[in-house]
Amino acid sequence: MPATPSERSLLASLASHESWARTEDRVARTAAARAAALSRFEREADPDGVLTSAERQRRAEHLHKAHMTRLSLKAATSRRKAREARAAADALEQQAYEAEATLDRENGSGISHRRSQIRSPNTVPTADSAGAWPGAAT
Repeated sequence: MPATPSERSLLASLASHESWARTEDRVARTAAARAAALSRFEREADPDGVLTSAERQRRAEHLHKAHMTRLSLKAATSRRKAREARAAADALEQQAYEAEATLDRENGSGISHRRSQIRSPNTVPTADSAGAWPGAAT
């Protein structure tokens, strides 16, 4: 049976870790990739090849820094959006809980009592003052 995307990702991580564990000279192993990246930024800085080597290298370094800063900005934006989405989901869950509690009070019903036992993946269950855990048989 074919592996799921999650399993393929884990297999790739496993292979990568095992490969790096067997690597004696990390610098030598990554030298070709670093040279290719530097070459890319140098070509971008001086596509016609008219600059001096020192000027081309200086500009390439700035293009590399700009590239890394752009990646950092994207990551920070992604983290902020994820944080905002989690906060919005938590707020909606709280509103739903409060609405059900209000309905329960108005109707004198305990039908929604199970909702209080449902917890967000971002919360950690805790024992109440009597030492009982939520959802535990009494």
